[in-house]
Amino acid sequence: MEIIDLREQLTKAQKQASQAAGKNINELEQQLQTQQRENKKLENSNRDLKQMLKELKMCCNDQNTLSEEQQRQLQVCQQDMDRLEQQLQERDTSLKQLQQENQILEDRLQQELEEKTTENNRLQDNYNSLQNQLSDLEDRTIFTSESNT
Repeated sequence: MEIIDLREQLTKAQKQASQAAGKNINELEQQLQTQQRENKKLENSNRDLKQMLKELKMCCNDQNTLSEEQQRQLQVCQQDMDRLEQQLQERDTSLKQLQQENQILEDRLQQELEEKTTENNRLQDNYNSLQNQLSDLEDRTIFTSESNT
């Protein structure tokens, strides 16, 4: 009866460890990939906004002696530039925040991986111990059977 119980404990310990570790790691990896995609989008958008800002500044700086109509256009251009500059600052802030969150997520993923590795090693040691107990019990059972015959 002890051999069957030990084998059941052994099987149960193996299944629990691998399922929990795999699920947590997959979830964290998906979150990390999502953060990285969002970072890439924001970087591209920031690059485009910087280019537009540069063009608007050039446009505004070259227009010192303009007619009234051109002055109005320049004012609209200046307002657009200010708005784009503000958007750029907001996106830069958002990008920095996402990068910080990404780093936190990477750190947490690394920590969980280390914890799961430690847990896996502990379970492997437990498995080996149970395996040794089972082997000893089988050896004693065989030895006892041979002694009785």
